[in-house]
Amino acid sequence: MNRNFTLLILLFDALGGKIEGRKRIQKIVCISKYKYNLPFPFEFYPYFYGPYSEQLQDILDILVSAKILEEKIELTPSGNIKYVYSLTETGKKPS
Repeated sequence: MNRNFTLLILLFDALGGKIEGRKRIQKIVCISKYKYNLPFPFEFYPYFYGPYSEQLQDILDILVSAKILEEKIELTPSGNIKYVYSLTETGKKPS
């Protein structure tokens, strides 16, 4: 498996297997890269609500397609859409 995929899966596992919100994922990975020197290759640029990496979103989409992550769409109490990503059983298995 690609190192970028593995590192992202390990990050999800370390955070309890679930991250609520796309913005939160982007911020967690960005902070992990620049503050804690985790070797994520993603380039981030300023976006509406914080750092954004198109490469990171592409990898999340691939992991969802491969059934390693599950993506759920939930409505917040204010009516906004929130994306919730969770490791699937396949994603929890060591490779």
